[in-house]
Amino acid sequence: MLRTIQKGFTLIELMIVIAIIGILAAIAIPQYKKFISQAQVTEAMSLVNGSLSAVSSSYSTDTTCPNNTTATSGLSASTDISGKYVLSVLANGTGSIIPVATGASTTTGCVVTATFRSAVTSPVVADLRGKKIGFELIQTLGSYRLACRKTGSTALPIVTATSDVPAELLPATCE
Repeated sequence: MLRTIQKGFTLIELMIVIAIIGILAAIAIPQYKKFISQAQVTEAMSLVNGSLSAVSSSYSTDTTCPNNTTATSGLSASTDISGKYVLSVLANGTGSIIPVATGASTTTGCVVTATFRSAVTSPVVADLRGKKIGFELIQTLGSYRLACRKTGSTALPIVTATSDVPAELLPATCE
């Protein structure tokens, strides 16, 4: 009597493989989306930090914040500071807030806001479309930096810079 050799997989083996793939996908896809979102937030941070020099120079010279609705004070127009995901970077130009000192840091009232593109056809992830990240110019021991604050945080006396980007997507440098 000849024995037949079994070829292929049993149904239970195929079901186990499909279950494993499903579990891996359930973990990997949300993580992938989060990494993509964080990369897009990084572009906003990079563009804002590129304007730090002009904003801090203007403030240190005459304690006024530049307003870049049009090109001014060495700072390009807000719509000219853009990227693949970021629509514009706007410096508010008000500087009307009285500086608040906390330890070695002083707020200036200068706010720089990065706005993400909002069109559905843009490559921006849905969680960031049309959202804004606000940064305030902070003076610490004679040097300047742009600081952002996560919603609800009281780590810094930032009173004007607001962000509506989900806190888990903001970088660790945001306080």
